Amino acid sequence: MFGDEPKVYIRIFEHFAKRSRLLMSQRIHFSYHFGPAAEFDGQGIPLYQPTDPVFVRIDNINRPAHLHPEEDPTRHIPQENIKGLILVDLDLFDFVGASFRKRKNGTPMSRELGYRIA
Repeated sequence: MFGDEPKVYIRIFEHFAKRSRLLMSQRIHFSYHFGPAAEFDGQGIPLYQPTDPVFVRIDNINRPAHLHPEEDPTRHIPQENIKGLILVDLDLFDFVGASFRKRKNGTPMSRELGYRIA
């Protein structure tokens, strides 16, 4: 959560599971969210709703990896309509770095992450 107004936050969720006969875990599910907070719980933690405004949300929850754009957070844009970014290859460090650059420069997340919607 960033302390300025309006309240903006980054929410990261990743679930890893060990695959049989592998020494390492593999990321199974992920969700990267960056946008303004709409509501808060009693402790000041942002309450998430799928219709909340976003600068971008990228996830593979309940379907293949897809992107939710700033213009319409309920819209699911599949990988085949995203050019310049492989959604499943995005990691949390790249996402957080792009979010900080957007805050600093005011540039769109599409520019910071290097994608365009086809």
